[in-house]
Amino acid sequence: MMVLREGPANMLFDDAANDPPSPSSSQGTLADGEDEEGIDDAVFHPTGNRAEDIALVRNQRLEVDDDNEPAPKNVPEENQAPITMNLYPGQTWGWDGIDQQELVIQTKKMQVSIMIRIFMENCGLTYFQAFPCRLVI
Repeated sequence: MMVLREGPANMLFDDAANDPPSPSSSQGTLADGEDEEGIDDAVFHPTGNRAEDIALVRNQRLEVDDDNEPAPKNVPEENQAPITMNLYPGQTWGWDGIDQQELVIQTKKMQVSIMIRIFMENCGLTYFQAFPCRLVI
């Protein structure tokens, strides 16, 4: 692929995304920067219910990255134009409910099946004559 022209600057990634992550709160500080007073032992023994475990850790004033909330850089600003405004004419966002790759695979399988059937009919062969197999006991 060859880039013919560069896109708008506001759509490019910034260098801040390449900064290393800050140390996690499990290394001695809470999310608000205060020192640890003591962590409940239940934090180290999860119950298996992720929502309850996350709530427990947050109640301990620890930072939780549970991937349920968007990263701050992905939250649109109030005056920002919606991304649908940056599409070319005729383009739309969305999914039509059809997995195009699976459709291609199934189409190729069907084409091969039809070719085999035509071959067998033209040669006057049954499936087992065209594709002999041996029964091994």
